[in-house]
Amino acid sequence: MRQMSRPRQTNLREFGVIKDQMLKQRVAEALGVRVEDLTVDLLLQLDGLDASELGITTVAGLERCCNLTILSLQDNRISDISPLMTLKYLEVLSLNGNPISDLSPVRALTELRDLYFGQTEVADISFVSALPNLELISFPLSRVTSLVDLYFSHFITKATPRLKKVYAHNNDLGLGSNAFVAALQQAGLEVWSGGCPKQGITPRG
Repeated sequence: MRQMSRPRQTNLREFGVIKDQMLKQRVAEALGVRVEDLTVDLLLQLDGLDASELGITTVAGLERCCNLTILSLQDNRISDISPLMTLKYLEVLSLNGNPISDLSPVRALTELRDLYFGQTEVADISFVSALPNLELISFPLSRVTSLVDLYFSHFITKATPRLKKVYAHNNDLGLGSNAFVAALQQAGLEVWSGGCPKQGITPRG
């Protein structure tokens, strides 16, 4: 993984930067402090966060946690992930079970290794061409209807050379996707495109 300069710390207090109260509480818990004691410096110390099933509606302010490498936001009510664009060190991101339709901000997360967005409204996965470190992508029960973008980025532009696992099961994929699935599998990738896999999928920590 390439080295990038870490942001400089400041002595400013956090002053309600994180807008969603449930998310703010979870961040405080992860850091082992009270909500009122959160500071910008403390937010920089956070490198992993599980904020699943909290009814979170906005991730505004989470961009201050810019040293995050693992982030789970699954089963919330998030529709806009644009604040996450600044999380340059993020390697694992789970967005399963959110009313998200636009994942284009993910293009900025070039260190991303594992990406989960099952049970969302996402249909466009062309963003994968911007993720050179992607190894696993999982989007069961989404709005994706074709794997052409995965095929193109892996074979034509060679933009995803590390891709190993594709979980696209329980989607309404067109018949044309069969050829893409076969090509990916012949290249050694693990691809699920029919019913649910026999074993569960657990984000790597």
